[in-house]
Amino acid sequence: MSTMVDYNGEKIMLIKGASEYILGACQNYHDWTTDQNIDMSEALQTEIKDAIHGMARDTLRTLCLAYKSCPNVPDGEQPNAQGVYPIEEKGFTLICVTGIRDVLRPTVKASVKDCQIAGIKVRMVTGDNKVTAEAIAKDCGIITGHDSPDYKVEEHVWLGRQFWEKIEGVEKVPKMVNKKPVMRDGKQVMIDKVKNMAAFNSIYEKLDVMARCRPEDKYAMVLGLIANRNVVAVTGDGTNDAPALKRADVGFAMGNAGTEVAREAADIILLDDNFTSIVKAVMWGRNIYDSVRKFLQFQLTINVVAVVVVFVSALQT
Repeated sequence: MSTMVDYNGEKIMLIKGASEYILGACQNYHDWTTDQNIDMSEALQTEIKDAIHGMARDTLRTLCLAYKSCPNVPDGEQPNAQGVYPIEEKGFTLICVTGIRDVLRPTVKASVKDCQIAGIKVRMVTGDNKVTAEAIAKDCGIITGHDSPDYKVEEHVWLGRQFWEKIEGVEKVPKMVNKKPVMRDGKQVMIDKVKNMAAFNSIYEKLDVMARCRPEDKYAMVLGLIANRNVVAVTGDGTNDAPALKRADVGFAMGNAGTEVAREAADIILLDDNFTSIVKAVMWGRNIYDSVRKFLQFQLTINVVAVVVVFVSALQT
């Protein structure tokens, strides 16, 4: 994310964003002790990367802040596939690296464990970098067995881009019922489908965390899980979560922090934005389902017996 400001009559571009991307666009580092810019040598870059990884392993989300002088901003530039303009790709001076911690609520770890006991697999789909996402997932119990010698991080933690390339994206196919295409207004009804389901099936059971995730990555995950006859619930609070919330069997939107688009796409709105509320919703939902099933079993048993008794009595008379 960048912005232009005027500083002492000079145009300055300020930029902030994911540390691994912003650091790659910096050729200088501002030394605050001497108030001078230092060339970004390989040794200095390695030192900064080590500091970033250290913060990430400590469950901190890292951001880099940088600037550069832009006397003339070129017109007509087009962004690349990641939405980055050429002017934002190089020539910056690194100001600082910040670490931000989202403290886990005390009830989250216990709620995740309750879900796992109930047979629900919890997956984290986040925009954080891979190291931070893995550390948070271990902290709240989403990733288990990481102390085992058989644990392989590349099987349990994926980048959204790698996941998308592995499954070859999403394609549109005709909707079929009884091996016949569904028609509406004289046109075939098209639905979205994971292009390479064999690849998806080979990775999804062990996949616990998807980092640097885009909206289309989360949407593809939901499509693949539903295609494998899983009941899928999705939580989200942003506009970019709307496609996945809409496609999931049950969509949970945040009532306080959630956007209007996310709330409209969801089936259930959490008024307290608390993951524990999802566990309670599952508990009450299963309780209602079990009660209805028992009631139907009771009624069918009584009715069948009553019909048999009446029928036999009628034959004897």
